[in-house]
Order: sequence, then C-alpha cells, then structure tokens
Amino acid sequence: MQGFQVLRYAGLLLTGVLLAKSPMDTGSIGLYEALLLVSGFTGFFWTGGLLNALVPLYRSIGRQAPDQPAADAPKSDLGSRQGLLGEAFRSATLLNAALMLVLLFLPEPWRALLGLNNCSTWVWGLFCAFVFFNNPAYLAEYVYLVREESNALLRYGALVFSGQLLAVGLPPMLGWGLEASVAGMALTAFLRWLWLLHLLGSAWRSRSEARLRSALRKSAVPLAGSLLLGGTAMYLDGFIVAAALGQEALAVFRYGARELPLVLLLANAFSTAASADVADDLQASLGLIRERSQAMLRRFAPITVVMMLSSHWWFPKVFRPEFSESHEVFNIYLLLLIPRLLFPQTILTGLGITKVMFWISGAELALNAALSIMLVGPLGMEGVAWATVIAYLTEKLLLVVHIRRKLHLSPSTYINGPAFVGYSLILAVAYLVSLLMPLL
Repeated sequence: MQGFQVLRYAGLLLTGVLLAKSPMDTGSIGLYEALLLVSGFTGFFWTGGLLNALVPLYRSIGRQAPDQPAADAPKSDLGSRQGLLGEAFRSATLLNAALMLVLLFLPEPWRALLGLNNCSTWVWGLFCAFVFFNNPAYLAEYVYLVREESNALLRYGALVFSGQLLAVGLPPMLGWGLEASVAGMALTAFLRWLWLLHLLGSAWRSRSEARLRSALRKSAVPLAGSLLLGGTAMYLDGFIVAAALGQEALAVFRYGARELPLVLLLANAFSTAASADVADDLQASLGLIRERSQAMLRRFAPITVVMMLSSHWWFPKVFRPEFSESHEVFNIYLLLLIPRLLFPQTILTGLGITKVMFWISGAELALNAALSIMLVGPLGMEGVAWATVIAYLTEKLLLVVHIRRKLHLSPSTYINGPAFVGYSLILAVAYLVSLLMPLL
C-alpha cells in the first residue's frame, strides 16, 4: 500500500509541475485548485470512513491464521467478504450520487465561497462527472489491499497515475486550456470506476449479512465524522485563504501547503494497514507501531531539514516565480512531520473505539478555525499554516492522553519519546534558520 501511495503522490506532484510550467495563467491554476478543493472536501470524510472501517472488518471475518492468504479462507467466509465489498460499493455509489446531484444543481454556494465566477457551466458539469466516478473508484485500491494482491496494486497505481498525469497535465502544455484538463480528470475517473466493477465481479451485487452491514455502519459513521471534523481543517485553510486573499492567493497557498513528499501518504498507508494488525493482536502491534514510526522519523527528518533550508531556492524554479512565496507556507507545513508520525488514531481505529476520535477532531477543527481567522490578517497565508500545525499537534496529544487514561497504555509502548523530542528540537532550529536563508 505504501508503494501505491508513493505513486499517487508522484502523479499529483508532477501534474502540479506541468500545470505550473504550462502557458496556463495563475488564475486558471487557482480555479483548478479550487475544484480539487471542492472535490476533496465533499468526499474525503465519507470515503475515508467507509474504506478505513472496511479493512479491519474484512480481516476479522473468519479470523484465519495471519499467514493464511485471504483466498484460502473457507467458502462461507469468502461469501461474507464478497458481500461486505458489495455493501461498501453500493454505499459509496449511493452517497456519491447524492453528492453529485447537490453539486450539479446547487453550484452557487461554492461559486460564492471560492470565487468561481470564471468557472463555466461546461467545466462545472465535467467536474460533477469527475466527482461521481472518482470517489467510489477509491475502493479499487482497498480491494487489492484486503485481497493481499500487492504486486497487482502497484501495477494498477503505475497505470492509473501515469494516465492521470497525461490526461490532466499534458493538455495545458499543448495550449488546450483548463477545460481539457477537467475532461481528462473525468475520463480517468470513469476508467477507474469501470476497472473497479471488473475487480468486484459479482461482488458488487452480493448482499452482505445483517451483522456485517451493522458493524460497517457502526464503525464507518464515527470514523467519517472524525475525518470530517479533523480533515475539514485542511480544506478550511483553503476556503479562508480564498475568501480573505483571493483565488490567485489560493493557488500560491495550495502549492505550498504540502507536507514532506511521501510522508503523508506513507503514514496514512501504514496507519490503515496497522489498524488491521491492532484488530488481530494489540500487544504485538504496539511494538510494530513504535518501531515503524521511529524508523520513518529517522528517515524523513534529515530530508525535511534539507528541504526546509533550500526551499527558497528551488520552489520558484520547479514551479514558477509567481509561486516563490509558497515556500514559506511549505516550510511551516514541513513541521507536521512530528505529529504525522504519531499513531494513536491507528490503535483506536483498530479497536473500533472511534467515537472519541469524533469529539477530539471537533476540538481540532474549532481550534484550527479560530486560529486561522485570527492569524490570516496579521500573518497572511503563513498564519493559516501555523494554525494547522498547532491544531493538528493538539489533536494527536489529546488522543495519546485518552489512550493512557482509558486503555491504560503508556505512550512509551508505541512512541519513542526521546527520539520525537530530539527531532522536534532539530526541526524547530532548522525552521528558524530557514527564515534567514533568503537574506544570505
């Protein structure tokens, strides 16, 4: 799964580079980023909740030995798993159909919020088609994951993200404009959706057992709520920047609002996979989480320091001079490395304890919104970035405290405290030095 996420990030990054290097004006790039913002905000929470609930529930069926492939499970278990996949597909399709209709017939709130007055009806229609096929298509990668077909997943990722790069990033380089890119987005989403149907086979119409449907909903709904509250902060940043500073500023902000390449994707992939391990064996998985989080920290902290100290030089060269200010936002977002590699949410998700995540995510959202509104005036887009870092770190610490109090699990069982404190100090010093680098 981690290799697949690497391919996903590479595709997104290279697409952004092609758009920045193309003749497309910054305002059109801002419109493209605004459309991605709408798509992500309206779909990330329920797709994430549904799919993250699916993995441990699928693995729990039969509870076969850890070294037994899923395909070797008894036929009754295979039928239950097919039904569960079908339930997930139908739920995603129905929810997404409702979402597409809302976007299609009520575009005005989004136009007003993000200043999409330069978005034509044709582009908006293509965008709605993209949304309809794109969100359910995410299920394909999870089908590969739960079926333990890692090589097939990598081949699928290489094909999909190469296709997206060509379909979305190439048209502007040829002077065809934003409309062609959005049409490319819709086309690749449709092809992914067709491939999902092929993967599911007869499973898409298989009916799951009542207990599995109930278990999926009970786990998915709190997870979706938690993601909505916690993940909304990321999208809220873009809405606040667009409203306060304009659409071109949104493009500059979104190009900088990136964490260290690969960290976000690798951390999320590891968290998803490890939640299934927690469901199988809590004590063994705690050591694994501690070991892997420390390994990722040691691997990525030095790279973070180098990128932080050099971003003022390479950012305008990789993208375009208009995005030179993006490096200041980027350096702040790099500080998210520390909370990103803490995994208390993985433990709670694996154990099915998701309601508390909902309430803590709500606290994070409220803190992020308040700080963003307070800081966007005096500090501009950098103030919005700082609000994200502070709020996200606070959320992770609250989850750690909850696990300590309610589950009586010491943080040291899944976090290497001295390593995280030491690397936090190193990153803080590197950030202070980075403020001086453009002056040297």
